[in-house]
This record gives sequence, structure tokens and C-alpha cells, in this order.
Amino acid sequence: MKELTLGNNHETAIERKDYPPERVKQILANETIAVIGYGVQGRGQSLNMRDNGVKVIVGQRKGGKAYDLCLQDGWVPGETLFDPKKPRPRGPSSSTSCPTPGRRTCGRRSSRT
Repeated sequence: MKELTLGNNHETAIERKDYPPERVKQILANETIAVIGYGVQGRGQSLNMRDNGVKVIVGQRKGGKAYDLCLQDGWVPGETLFDPKKPRPRGPSSSTSCPTPGRRTCGRRSSRT
């Protein structure tokens, strides 16, 4: 961690080196991370975590390009790929990926994939 002073503000910044992959794996060893949405952010985050040994499930509605991309990337319906409207099968942790322009409406029903 690094101490920063900006004007009269003092902050502690957490750096990448504070959480190397081994430590992240240890922290998340018994967790399943649910990523809701498979847009640019959701795809990148879920694949990155999966590739680094974190247990991940993806919530993406069936049909459309994003769902097809989930299948191409190896997510398995009923095992690692789920309908986000249904209750999560397991895992208390989640990450919701919203596009920057859509943050005001994140969580609301949208026609965007």
C-alpha cells in the first residue's frame, strides 16, 4: 500500500502488488463470483478471473450475440452460465458489469445485451 497526499487529503492507495494472483486465489478460494452481463466489461472480467483460477459463473439472458459469445468462450449452460432473472444457484459474491454510459440505468430492465 502507498500513502498519498493530495493537497490536504491523505489517502492510502492499494496497489496491484498488494494483491498478487496467489493472494487473490487464497482470498477467493471458497467463493464463486457471479458476473452479471457479458458485455465488454463482463466478458473481460469473467475470462480474466476464470483464467486466473477463480470460480466464476456468468448471468446472461438466453439468445442474442452475448449469449452466443458465452457459449463460444466455454461457459456451460446450467453449470457456469445462467439466466440472470432466476435466483443464483450458488455464490454470495457478485460483480455487475455496466457500460459507462448505462450506469444510471444499471440494474433496470434494458434492451441492451
